[in-house]
This record gives sequence, structure tokens and C-alpha cells, in this order.
Amino acid sequence: MFVPMEFAGLTHDQTGSPIALLRETTGPRELRIAVSANDAARIAIFSFPGINDAANDLLQDLIIAMDAEVTHVRIVPEAERIVRCELFIQQDEKIVQLEPRPGEAIVLALLNDSPISVDTALFSQGSEPLTLREKIRLKDVTDFGTTRLY
Repeated sequence: MFVPMEFAGLTHDQTGSPIALLRETTGPRELRIAVSANDAARIAIFSFPGINDAANDLLQDLIIAMDAEVTHVRIVPEAERIVRCELFIQQDEKIVQLEPRPGEAIVLALLNDSPISVDTALFSQGSEPLTLREKIRLKDVTDFGTTRLY
């Protein structure tokens, strides 16, 4: 069974490696997925309205040139604490499934405003809860009034 998720922000683990946070759209569950530094930078662009450097991404350009669309992204278990992403692209009646890195899949889902869903089996594998510092870092600064947190 799959649960709809939304991108909630970027954080990092104790070693400083980037983590993408997905949050259940209709519930309290969260999933943390390791992404590459390059993918984290591309994902971060979407935190700033009006900036879209990733629009020149080769795969995105190809999708547009083919008059196709990213219909959805699914994240499924591959092995213990390892995920596999399935990206579905539709052109007319034909649907193609690709298996990009998690960061690439999130970038393409954001670029195309496509839904992301997660296999519920991943929740039983556990994901470390967010620390207070991580929760604050993921908040929109406007939630705190005019004071910026650095």
C-alpha cells in the first residue's frame, strides 16, 4: 500500500550528509532519505520562489521535448534501510518507468508538481525522529515573525 507524501525540507545527519524529509500529506508520519550533495542543492532551489535553475536539467528538457509528463514518483524498499525510487513518465498512451536516485526523483517531482508516494513497509523500517534543531531548521522563517534564525 502507498501513502501520499510531500516534500517537507532538507536537513542533515550527524555527519553532515544531506537528508530529504518527506511528510505524510494526511498524517503524522515522516520519512528521511539520504540524497547526494548535488541533488540537495538542486532540491534547495525550490525553497526560493521564482528561482528555477534546475529547469535546464537534461532529463527535464527531454521530458518537455517529448511532450511527456512525470505522472508520479513512488519510493519502495530495496533492502533494509535502502530505498528504490520509481519515476513514471507518460507520453500519450505509453508509460515508462525509470529508477532514478532518490534526489533526482524528488527534483523531477518538484519540477513537474507530481505526487510522491511511499510504500508503507518503509515506515516499519524506522526513521530516526527529528531533533528540535532539525524541526526548527525546517520551519519557514515567516512562522517566527520577522526574526531570522541562523
